[in-house]
Amino acid sequence: MSEVQIPFSQLRFKRQDVIEWGLNVGREIARLPEEVIWSPVPKKYGGKAKYRTENLGRLRGLKEIAPTRNFEVLPYLSSGFSQPGNDTKEQKRKTVLELGGDFKYSLASNLTADLTYNTDFAQVEADQEYVNLSRYSIFSLKNAPSF
Repeated sequence: MSEVQIPFSQLRFKRQDVIEWGLNVGREIARLPEEVIWSPVPKKYGGKAKYRTENLGRLRGLKEIAPTRNFEVLPYLSSGFSQPGNDTKEQKRKTVLELGGDFKYSLASNLTADLTYNTDFAQVEADQEYVNLSRYSIFSLKNAPSF
């Protein structure tokens, strides 16, 4: 059993009296192998048909849900020390404080602005590098966020 809650403020949709959405949820158990899908997909369409929009189930009866103009702020503060090298005459450590943030604003039902001020890429975990000398591609999980 699993329960997922997605706030309506995170979804973009147009204002309507009664809303109908296409929806499909599924579960795959690789060790069995077993797959359960809420809205059944005819086998004649093949395994990837579950991702096609014409095979989605219909979620009906959503009333009195108003789209919101969402505004999110995620501030951050980075601190550290700066120490001069041996070739300078100044031998004093300096405290370094950097303030930044991520901002998200819904401009319209189909348009969102994502802004970043003073990005600190030192906090981003880098992906591990591989040297591949074979003809087969390497699958690796991505750690760094996509921009």
